[in-house]
Amino acid sequence: YKVPHERIALTTTDDLAGKLFMEGMTAGLKEVGLADKVILNLRVDPKAPDQTVNLVAIKAKNPDVVFNQGYLPIQYGLHKARVGMDWHPPTWFGLFVGISSKTVWEAIGKETADAALLRPGVYGIETVADTVAHKPMQDFVAKTRDFARARNMVPDSEYMFGAQAMYVAYRALEAAGSRDPEAINNALHKVVLREDDPMMIVPTFRPSLEFQTDGRV
Repeated sequence: YKVPHERIALTTTDDLAGKLFMEGMTAGLKEVGLADKVILNLRVDPKAPDQTVNLVAIKAKNPDVVFNQGYLPIQYGLHKARVGMDWHPPTWFGLFVGISSKTVWEAIGKETADAALLRPGVYGIETVADTVAHKPMQDFVAKTRDFARARNMVPDSEYMFGAQAMYVAYRALEAAGSRDPEAINNALHKVVLREDDPMMIVPTFRPSLEFQTDGRV
């Protein structure tokens, strides 16, 4: 798609995941010769209940493109703020699960979701594609194809992230060898799935999936 991209704003969370997102977005823009078009690098608190102040900061820069990569609560908060302020940049990119999944409509309500997302220039970035040359993912998709087809499901982000979470839980239960909640919790925080692990089915998390010291994955 050809869209105006003279003024680009990047937004993400102020944690390790956000740091990696920002580095990835910046590297990608540099690779295509657009690094000098970035007018804002905004890191926000993922726990903030209201993202209006952050949208005000974005709006003040008058961007024609906004890349919003972060946890769902941030995307939800910014959607609500855009509708509340009645401000929408020409192009808004966000993670698929925060743009076009049914989860969004359930979280912020149909009226707000329709107003924020069913408009020209809003795009969801899918973070999972079963065409990526990552063997654990391809094997998983092949094994569950009939299951998914029977339920009219596709291997999108929600499908794959849910399955990835279950694999993490499975590995923790296996390691705990017990039904004791404390033993399971301790084992869960020690789970590490590396890139070549057959249970590392979402390549977005490469090179490893593990808990941080603050308890986040």
